[in-house]
Amino acid sequence: MQYVFRSGETIEILSYNHIFGVKILRSNLCNVTKSQSFISIFDTAWNWKVNRTDCFSVARTRGFHCHCVSKGHNNTNIEYLRMGTDGNRLPEKGFFTLRNYVQTCNPVVDKSPNDKKEYRVVTLENKIRVLLISDLHSYSQATTSSDVDSDEKQKEEEPCEVSSAEDDVDSGEDYDMASESGEDEELLDSEESDFDEGSNDEKSGSEEETEEEGSESDEAEGSLHKPKKPIAKKMSAAALAVGVGSFADPPDIPGLAHFLEHMVFMGSEKYPDESSFDALIKSRGGSDNASTDCETTVFQFEILHDSFEEALDHFAQFFIKPLMKRNATDREVQAVNSEFQGNKNSDESRSEQLLGTWTKAGHPLGKFMWGNEESLKIMPAAQGIDVYSRLREFHSRWYSAQYMTLCLQSQESLDTLESWVTKIFSAIPNNGLPPPFYSNLQDRIDSEKIRKIYKIVPVKQVHQLEIVWSLPCQLQNYRVKPLHYLSWIIGHEGKGSILSYLKQKLWGLSLYCGNDESGFEHNTTGAFFTIQVTLTEEGHRNAQEIIVLIFEYLEMLRRESLKLWIYREIESIEDMKFRFREQVDPIDYVERLAENMQIYPPEHFITGDSLYFEYNEQIIRDCMDSLRADKMNVLLFSKLYQDSCQQKEKWFGTPYSVNG
Repeated sequence: MQYVFRSGETIEILSYNHIFGVKILRSNLCNVTKSQSFISIFDTAWNWKVNRTDCFSVARTRGFHCHCVSKGHNNTNIEYLRMGTDGNRLPEKGFFTLRNYVQTCNPVVDKSPNDKKEYRVVTLENKIRVLLISDLHSYSQATTSSDVDSDEKQKEEEPCEVSSAEDDVDSGEDYDMASESGEDEELLDSEESDFDEGSNDEKSGSEEETEEEGSESDEAEGSLHKPKKPIAKKMSAAALAVGVGSFADPPDIPGLAHFLEHMVFMGSEKYPDESSFDALIKSRGGSDNASTDCETTVFQFEILHDSFEEALDHFAQFFIKPLMKRNATDREVQAVNSEFQGNKNSDESRSEQLLGTWTKAGHPLGKFMWGNEESLKIMPAAQGIDVYSRLREFHSRWYSAQYMTLCLQSQESLDTLESWVTKIFSAIPNNGLPPPFYSNLQDRIDSEKIRKIYKIVPVKQVHQLEIVWSLPCQLQNYRVKPLHYLSWIIGHEGKGSILSYLKQKLWGLSLYCGNDESGFEHNTTGAFFTIQVTLTEEGHRNAQEIIVLIFEYLEMLRRESLKLWIYREIESIEDMKFRFREQVDPIDYVERLAENMQIYPPEHFITGDSLYFEYNEQIIRDCMDSLRADKMNVLLFSKLYQDSCQQKEKWFGTPYSVNG
C-alpha cells in the first residue's frame, strides 16, 4: 500500500537497513498499522550518491518501484529528502519526525505480460486512492471518422498494415498475439482435457476462450489487407467506488444508501443543471451508471477522449458539492421504486431477500436494501421522519474521501492523468471519521433458522434444488481462493461427478456450484456457498435422494487428501484465461478495478479476483469441513408448491413454507 507522508509527521521505525528498508509500525497522521509496509527513504544530509542498480534492485525486492515527482542524480526516479529528529540521519529504531516533503515509492500493479497499458497508483492529499491507466498503445490502433478524413491522402499513399489482434482482446489486457507461439493454445487444450474446465458456470470461472485465426498465416504470406472500415476511438472511462453501501442503511429508512446513489447526480453547485452531465455524456457518445451493493457504491461513466477532462470535472463535483435538491426527492423515490418493481419478479433477488431472513436480529444482511416507495416515503412519513434531512446526514457521514477509490482509463500519459486527478478530485472533503466496520459480525445466522427445508414458489417454471451454507468471510484468503477451488471439484462434470450421475438417472439438467462474489453472497460478514441443481420432473420427485447423494460426495472429498495437482491445473488454466481474455469495454474495466481497490492491495488490483497465488491446504480444508449437514439449509423451488406455501416474505411477497 502507498503512504504519502508530510512534513511534521511522526513515524515509528520497527526495523531499519541502511537507507533502503524502513518497516513502518505506525504513523500519527496516516494511521499506518501494518508492520510489513516497506518504504524506501533517502536523506540528503548523508551526501549519498545514488546508485541506480542498487536502488532499483532493492526496491524490487520490497515489491515496489520508485516513482517521484522530481529526479535525483543519474536520472533515477528518486527524490532526495531531509528528515530525522536532528536533520542528519534516521534512527535505527524508534521515532523520527519528517522535516520536508516526502514521496513514497509507488507499488507496482501486477498485470498480464501482454498488457501494453501503463498503470500508476497515487493517493491524493484528501486520501482518495487512485489507479491511473494510460492506454496510449490501444489508442494508436484506432481512428475516428474525422481522423480518416484528415489522413485520407496518407492512407492512399501508404500500404495499410495488417490489423493487430490487440483490437480484439480485453481492455484490461491488450495482447500481441503474433508474439505468442501455438504452445500456449496446446497447453490450454491439454489442461482442459485433463480436468473438465466446463464443469462450472460463471461462479467457478468457466468461460470459454476465444482464438484469433488467420493473422499469422496472412503475415507469413506478406499479403496486404484492404483497409478496414474506420472504427471509433476507444472510450475514456472513470469509476469511483465509495466504501459504503446498504449495510449502513438506518433501520428506520431501508434503502437510504440506494436512494442517495440516485440523489447524488441531481446537479452540483458548480453545475446546477440536473441534466448537464447526462447531456454532455450522451452528446459525446458515452454512457453512465451507478449501483449500490452491501458495502460499496460505484459510479462510472464513459465518453470520447476529447471530452474526458471536462466530464471528469462534472463527475467530481457530484462528490465535492452535490445539490441533492429537496424538490427532487419525490421524483427519485419513484425512480428507486421503479427499479424495485422491475426486479420484483427476479427469482435471484427474491431468494436473496429470503436468505436475509435467516440472519440474527439486527444483522445488516437482513435489511431490505433495494428501497421502494413504502420504505422511503410512506413508512417514514407515518413515523414523522424527515427523509431529506437524514439523507443529508448520511451523505455527510459516509461520502468522504478516505473511503473512496477512483480508477481512470484514457489515451493520455500517466503524468497528464495524475495532474487532472489532483486538480479535479482533491477538493472532495475528508471528514476524518473511521470507516464502516462489519467484520466482527461473522456469527450471523440464527441457529433456530438452520437445518431447514424451504419450499418456495418461483416466478419461472422450474424445478430447482439448492443447498446453502454460510461460511466465514474468505476475502482475506484471496491468494488461495478456497471457494473457487471447491466449486471446481464439486462442480466437475466428468465421469464420476455428481452431475454425470444425475444426468445418467435423468434427474438433473445442470449443476451450479460456488459463490458469485457479489456483495450479498460474499462480504466482510461472511460468504454463502451454494450447490444448485436444475431438476427434471423425475429429479424433483427424487429430491431427497439427490440431497443424500450430494452429501455422500462431499464426505468422499473430505476423506480424500486434497490434490495439489488439481489446484496447480486450475491455477494454470486461470492464468491462461487471464492472459487471453476477451475484450472488455473500458467502463466495465474501471468499474471492476475501482471495486477491487476496496478489497485488494495495489499490486493485486488487477489480478486479485482472477489468479491463484498460493496453495494452502489448511484454508481449503477448513472451508470443506464447513460444508456439513448441520450447517446448511435446503431450498426447493417449484410451482407445485403453490397450494402448500402459505407464508410470504415481507418485501417481495415470495410464497414459501418451512419444514424441519
